[in-house]
Amino acid sequence: MARWRKAHRLDICLMWVTSSVANEYQDELGRRRTERVQRLLASGHLDAAEIGYELDAWHLGVIGMGASAEETVRGLAAGLDRELLSVSGSAEAVWAWFGGQRRLASTDIERLLSAKQAGGVSLAIGEPGRGIDGWRLTHRQAQAAMLIALRSPQRLTRYADVALLAAVLRDKELARSLLEIYLSPLDCEGNCGAVSRETLRAYFAAGCNAAKAAGALAVDRHTVERNLRTIEERLDRSLHICQSELEVALRLEDLGETARLSDDSQSPAR
Repeated sequence: MARWRKAHRLDICLMWVTSSVANEYQDELGRRRTERVQRLLASGHLDAAEIGYELDAWHLGVIGMGASAEETVRGLAAGLDRELLSVSGSAEAVWAWFGGQRRLASTDIERLLSAKQAGGVSLAIGEPGRGIDGWRLTHRQAQAAMLIALRSPQRLTRYADVALLAAVLRDKELARSLLEIYLSPLDCEGNCGAVSRETLRAYFAAGCNAAKAAGALAVDRHTVERNLRTIEERLDRSLHICQSELEVALRLEDLGETARLSDDSQSPAR
């Protein structure tokens, strides 16, 4: 009996050592693959065989964030019937590419996600790109989309929907100046600043249709038109020539960047 127990303990120890060695080997393979991918992203040259992924194809870059990001990305690749390249980008973040000879649309991912809920996972995606240059670009676009996803987590953040906002977020001085030029003039005594912002959001959401905006705000059309004229007077410019800038400034405010940028400007230089 004692001999059996000793042999059993040895078997358990051997299994633990074997498992530990296997895990370390897989971790080392993962690290090497990540290093190769990072080198290739930095305009290095590698044989596609070194990363086990076909580069002469169409690619869609994806960054998954969340505890089950890897599982979600793998499920999407399988559901889309795409070759998958994935590496660890950071803690609970996965860099991935879906590859194939047919151009993959972002809407394909949206349809699949609606069928398979990605609980607790946020995805930032680029736009389709072909070849090595497209492979790099779609990843950069996903990284830009990730700036928004980190501030306003949702199931899917597409670069094409947030391109201007992401570009502004990369430059704090530019972001601060947008807020000062387009939102600060709206502030005055009372709640007129809040009313102006509410009117603008409803007006833009309604496709710049004052009647539809009035319906959404539960006010009459003349009230909306009067508020819009007041906004133009405070900005000293017509809304139609600065709509994009105003929409970006409002979205910066929605993301909480007003307070964050104000804190940065008041922080002592190091």
